[in-house]
Formats: sequence, C-alpha cells, structure tokens
Amino acid sequence: MLSEAQRIEVIGAARRGAYEHYLCALLAPPGARDDLLVLAAFEGELRHIVETVGEPMLAEIRLQWWRDCVAAMVDGRQTGHPVGDALASLVVASHVSAASLQQSIDARSVDTGHEPISTEPDLDDYLDQADGEALARAAAAVSAALDLPLPEQALVRSAGRSIGLTRILLDLPERPPLRQALLLPGLPIQEMSDPNALKTVDEAADHNDQLTDQCRKYADQAGTYLATLRPSWTTLSRGHRAALGPVALVGPYLRALQRLGCLEPHPGGVIAPVSRVARLWWAVRFARL
Repeated sequence: MLSEAQRIEVIGAARRGAYEHYLCALLAPPGARDDLLVLAAFEGELRHIVETVGEPMLAEIRLQWWRDCVAAMVDGRQTGHPVGDALASLVVASHVSAASLQQSIDARSVDTGHEPISTEPDLDDYLDQADGEALARAAAAVSAALDLPLPEQALVRSAGRSIGLTRILLDLPERPPLRQALLLPGLPIQEMSDPNALKTVDEAADHNDQLTDQCRKYADQAGTYLATLRPSWTTLSRGHRAALGPVALVGPYLRALQRLGCLEPHPGGVIAPVSRVARLWWAVRFARL
C-alpha cells in the first residue's frame, strides 16, 4: 500500500513520463491498481531521462543511478527516492523481478544514442527489453496481486513490439538518436544521426526516401503484431488488459502517422487527448481493441 506522500510522487512521475500506462493503471481492478501505478512511474522516470537529458553521457549517469537503486532493492536497502522505494516493495514481495528492471534500464542506452542498434535482431531485443519487459512486469504484478495465471508470453511480446515500433515512429522527428533504431542497409550509422554528413542534395533526398520507406516497413510490422494480439484480447482478464492496455493506441497512432507522415514534427500530437482516453477505456473495461 502506498503512503500518501509516495502516491503523490508516483502519480506525478507516471503522468509526466508514461501517461498511457498511468491511465491504464487507473482502469485496473483496485487490487492491482497501486502496483501498476508504481510500474508506470518507473517507466515514466526512464522516459523522462531520455526526453530531457540531451547529452548521452549525462543520460547514462542517470541510468546508472537507477541501476544502483535496483541493486539496493535486491539487498533490501532503501533507495532514498519515493518511486524507487515504492518499486522496492514490489521487488521484495516478488511481484516484480529485479532482472526485468535492469533489462529495461539497459535498453534505454539505445534511446540516448549510447548503444546504437545495427541489426534486425538487435532491434527485436531492444523492443523486448524496453517495451516488452514493461508490459511483462505489469502482467506479472497483476497476476501476483489478483492470483491470476500469467498471459501467454507470445501475446506480451507481440504487444511490446507493436508499442515499441510505434513509439519509435512517433518519437523520430523529436529525437534524432532514435534514427539509429531505423535500420537502413548500407547507410552508415553516423549519417542516420547527423544530417550534415550528407553532402549533396541528391544524397539528402535519397536518405529521406530511405527513412520514409523504413518508416512504412516498421508501421507494417507494428500493425502485424497488433493483428496477432486481437483474437486473444477478449480472453484476457480486465487486470491483464490494463497491464497491456497501451497497445490499444497502436492502431490510431499508425493511422495518424500514415496521414501526417513520421518524419515531420507533430507538436500538437497525432490523436486528440479525449480519443486517447476513450480508446484505453474501451480496450480495458470492455475488451474492445
């Protein structure tokens, strides 16, 4: 059970950095709600590092701090951070695996540009460790809190990869390091992250065409993963639908990106806030994915 002070900090971190996970946590059954809020807050803290720390080395220092926090949790020590201490209680209760937390922290080194992706298997591993592990932790916490069997691993993996690919496409215009996650055969990594490396107008145009083609490829892959998840969605418990709930926005996001393009900035967002809330509500409460 969260203290009032912890609840304020946890909700703030979740709303600021992982709003969709936060909304899904609110839609979960009461017995699992606090656990999902804490996990959303942890996800929010990691995303906040990526989005606000521009220097990769400084971001790595922040990520290392969280690695040290997880090590403290395993040893039964306090972290000195409200979200960290709330998360530690889930680790102690065996609702969450410390190894899973470490995987997600390590995966964020890709987001900072510190560890570029160079192959398709690397990309799959990144998606599984970042978005997939976040969903797996949430599903495990729900199962522990409500005494439910775990959902099939393949469903969680499909949801995580679908969400992860869509997230990369949404973030691409704002965060150049994420261009490293778009695998372009024959195009050097430095050219992907440094447009100035392209010397001629023709080179720049060709580079942009390759990025556009790769965006379409990953949008199609995200849609395929979503399609594999749909038939089983109604068989999941409400708690597990809340754990995997952010996948409900993949379809609307992909349709919006198809209309707006994934290379142009979209500061106002790609779907209306009220539509986002409604989609999550229908997906979690009424199994309408």
